[in-house]
Amino acid sequence: MIRFSQRQALLLQLLSEVDHPIKETDLAGLLGVSTRTLRYDIARINGISRDNIIESTTNGYSVEQSVYTGVVARNSEFSTQLEHHERILLYLLDTPDTTIYDVMRDCYLSESVIKASLKRLKPQFEDHSLHLSLRGSSIHLDGNEIYFRNFLGSLVNTAMDAVVGQNDKVNRYLPDVRLGDIENVVVESLRDYYLEIDDIRLSNMVVNIAICVQRY
Repeated sequence: MIRFSQRQALLLQLLSEVDHPIKETDLAGLLGVSTRTLRYDIARINGISRDNIIESTTNGYSVEQSVYTGVVARNSEFSTQLEHHERILLYLLDTPDTTIYDVMRDCYLSESVIKASLKRLKPQFEDHSLHLSLRGSSIHLDGNEIYFRNFLGSLVNTAMDAVVGQNDKVNRYLPDVRLGDIENVVVESLRDYYLEIDDIRLSNMVVNIAICVQRY
């Protein structure tokens, strides 16, 4: 069983869904990493799989579809690791007012895939008192800010319970904050006031602050 990190799986998935090469800087920007990290991930993917799944050309990076399909077929865990609806979900939390065409451009997904994913996501949002609507090409996710934070919190808590890839999953939901940095600030503040709390309450406090900072 080949095991890629979630970022590497997302990299492969992005490249597999377009029919043209993506420039290095654009691909690194989509993944939120440096070009150096991108090149490391590509080298590791090709090395682990023992096939050049990702090819480099003068126009950018692309996937060798036949090789990619074979790797996915042999590794069912990888093929379902990152699904389209998860990427759209995160996109909508950051951009609640958007259009199908913006999602197509930014997530590299087809219109039919996006519409199917929105149908799947609608009840999930409604479970957290968020209303997802699609009118023409316009997409709107409506709800009180506290509901957005509660929903993000449920995603983060689920990610923190993961046995494998916990850090990658948490970083996907909280890309703009570092839990370790926030924990250091909280611990310093508690020490200044001679306060003590147990590890569970500290962890909950750190996550809640991180969610507020991410949403801000």
